[in-house]
Amino acid sequence: MKYNNLKINSIIYYIILHYIMNPVYVYLENASGVKLSIRTLSKRLNLKKRTVHYYCYKDPRIRKVKGFEVGTGKSKINVFTIDP
Repeated sequence: MKYNNLKINSIIYYIILHYIMNPVYVYLENASGVKLSIRTLSKRLNLKKRTVHYYCYKDPRIRKVKGFEVGTGKSKINVFTIDP
């Protein structure tokens, strides 16, 4: 019985952490209007780059920045922001 309760609690914790609390969104919300790359976000949040990439594409409130917004001629860049 104790094992099942522990398993349920860990599943609930996983759901809350990965689907409700998005650490990338929270960080970008505190630094509103700032355009940050996946590499910078991964260093500052101490997460893997692929995890940051997942969070950025999962959340519709986070948008991908166009190249001309940050002063580069590239069409595909891994820079994200939220609109203030």
